[in-house]
Amino acid sequence: MKMRLERTSLLKLVAGITPWVAPFPSAFFVARAAMKYLNLPLPVALILAIVIELLGLTSVHTWLWLADWNSGRRKTDPKAPESLAMLLAGVYFMITIGMIVVLEVFPSLANYMPAISPLLALVGAFNLALISQQEKREAAVRKERVQRKAERLEKRSAERTGERSSGSTKHVHRNVQTKPATVHPERLEGFSSGLPSPAGPVRKTNRAEALQDLTVFFGQHPEGSYSTAGRSVGRSKAWVVGALDELERRGLVRRDGKLIHVLEAE
Repeated sequence: MKMRLERTSLLKLVAGITPWVAPFPSAFFVARAAMKYLNLPLPVALILAIVIELLGLTSVHTWLWLADWNSGRRKTDPKAPESLAMLLAGVYFMITIGMIVVLEVFPSLANYMPAISPLLALVGAFNLALISQQEKREAAVRKERVQRKAERLEKRSAERTGERSSGSTKHVHRNVQTKPATVHPERLEGFSSGLPSPAGPVRKTNRAEALQDLTVFFGQHPEGSYSTAGRSVGRSKAWVVGALDELERRGLVRRDGKLIHVLEAE
């Protein structure tokens, strides 16, 4: 197992170095042909060979880069000019083969080989343009994806906030806007005489009517105070407290903290 891991690591190292070493033989032959057929001095021949090989490496890399982009892009993403990058890589092969092979077979073509200089400059300019365009293309797609992700998160956050607000509104609506219930007077007859005696200048002789008014009051104002309820029905606060105790025992009202819910009559 250990030997297998070491072998794998060695192969990865070789695979990483080989692409950078491979152009050297081609550069040697190009430099030799430039000195032999173009009568260039050694430094200039070496520069020419290095430029040709670096342009070739760049052209092939750009071609594969754009091809990989086109194969994995979405339908909405812009397409990269893969064919142009492939053409630039082809120009590199033509120049290299021309310098190494064609001049050996047709030495008379040496008079036309200096024309490759502007061609090399053109290939370099096109490569720079393709790389710049591809970087902008990928940056635009990344920005679009980030914006869509932010919009989705914002939408989900708004939906969650709306759901919480809706749930809170429904809860308040149930607690505050309780539908007034109708309590039949006959259900209020026969209350124990142990209820506190009415107080205040305004008194009702019919206790059932007072209780009916009390249920109507709390049906419309479940958060109302006992004092306000007493003034509404012409009774004292103490009487309201006792009346609510009796109504709750009979299942006609239900207390929920400071809220008084009047239950529907069966």
